[in-house]
Amino acid sequence: MPDHERLGTLYYSHNLNPRVAVAVGRYLRAPLDYVRVDPMGRDREAFRPINPNTRVPVLVEPSRSLWETDAIALRLATLLDERFWPAERREEVLQWVSWGGHHFTRAANVF
Repeated sequence: MPDHERLGTLYYSHNLNPRVAVAVGRYLRAPLDYVRVDPMGRDREAFRPINPNTRVPVLVEPSRSLWETDAIALRLATLLDERFWPAERREEVLQWVSWGGHHFTRAANVF
């Protein structure tokens, strides 16, 4: 993919999971536009057409939209660097992603 070609837009907020999606995008040097929004506050009605449940992160590509941090991380890895989410170890990666969703995120939400 040429450097000048943009993948799309990654909408995020200050919360933990959206920031993880941004970290993955930046780590993989994804050619994205990063847009910080307040989808549960001031941007709620404007954001509803992008994601009806008004949650972030959302990756908007020319032909599709995808939300949920882990799905976005997998999509970016698939497009940009499959070593980030290696197919030969996908069960192990999924194990830790699942653990993070069920344990780490809950504990980190208080902060």
